[in-house]
Amino acid sequence: MAWNLTIEPRSYQIEATNWALARKQVVCCLPTGTGKTLVGVLWLKSLFEAGKATRALILEPIRLLVEEPTTASRRGTVNASVSTVRPQVSRQIKC
Repeated sequence: MAWNLTIEPRSYQIEATNWALARKQVVCCLPTGTGKTLVGVLWLKSLFEAGKATRALILEPIRLLVEEPTTASRRGTVNASVSTVRPQVSRQIKC
């Protein structure tokens, strides 16, 4: 598959993306710093371009992890509208 990207994915990222595209349900496990976000962005880009998806919801446990795919999308890696939600969290402590 030809991706029109602003960055060049590594061979293992392309392999992981193609592997994911060939399956219905996928969990991608790669070590820290190996580019899981790019694999996810490539996977979504492929689904969008094939008409298999029109929206995506990305949930992350911390704000720093939300910023990475948002930045990748806004850089032009994927032609997508991106919005983020930062919920107010309140904690109740019972004594």
